[in-house]
Amino acid sequence: MEEAIRKPRPITNAEFGMWVGLASFGMLFATLFLSYGLARLRAPVWPPIGVESLPKLLPTLATLILLASSWTLHKALEAYSKGLKKLFLSFWNWTVFLGFTFLAIQAFSWKQVNAFGEQFNSNLYGNIFYAMTGLHALHILGGIIVLLVVSMKIKNMNFLSREHGKASKQAPRLGAMYWHFMDFIWVLMYLLLVWF
Repeated sequence: MEEAIRKPRPITNAEFGMWVGLASFGMLFATLFLSYGLARLRAPVWPPIGVESLPKLLPTLATLILLASSWTLHKALEAYSKGLKKLFLSFWNWTVFLGFTFLAIQAFSWKQVNAFGEQFNSNLYGNIFYAMTGLHALHILGGIIVLLVVSMKIKNMNFLSREHGKASKQAPRLGAMYWHFMDFIWVLMYLLLVWF
């Protein structure tokens, strides 16, 4: 007996647009990673003489917070797929909270690095560090805004009504794609800046 061949779900225009956007963000961060790598390879000592090594505690905590936010977002999407609106909103809003917590930890990290005397215009090391982490923080802030908009939209929506159409079903998934991608970028950045 032949098994039915399941055709893959066709990609929507919104998903295609998100993939294109994520690819462009990926190229942007890849350029920054490459700049950091080249600067490091050309330097006889790393970090450069007179520059403190980056602290490990706050970036590690920030990484754990973002990983937790990916988990809460995953749980939110599971609840969404089952039509559990309250559970979805609970996990989704936890993700928003963890995103704000990440940004607060980033602000403390910048303050700590600044206290070591490392500023944006101090040297190439400072330029790249602040450019990478600052740009990522802006993208996380953008992601938080998207998550808040989706949360408000879903909060005011009846899951069983016709209003809950195709576009509404895609919004949480697209927001999650963006969030998970930014979490992935942060993990790479964390490993590169703190451990290598």
